[in-house]
Amino acid sequence: MFRTDATLSLNGIGGLRSVTGGTYPAMIWNAYMKKALKGLPIERFPEPANVNGIEPINMVDAVPTLDPSLAIPTPTPTPTPTKKR
Repeated sequence: MFRTDATLSLNGIGGLRSVTGGTYPAMIWNAYMKKALKGLPIERFPEPANVNGIEPINMVDAVPTLDPSLAIPTPTPTPTPTKKR
């Protein structure tokens, strides 16, 4: 998967309309990592730690709140004029 002229786009290679980080690069990385990690135990990430005196936020229980002043007002519908007979 290459072009001899570096100024040519990779779009259209392998039947893909466009090449992005989620297409061939992701497939190559996935195949590489599967082989590199084969047979190794699955490890968990460590629990978040206090960084610079700031406690980690529990995102599982976090509830998003919206500031009403930032809401987009709903437009008032304009009545459609009707013809009288």
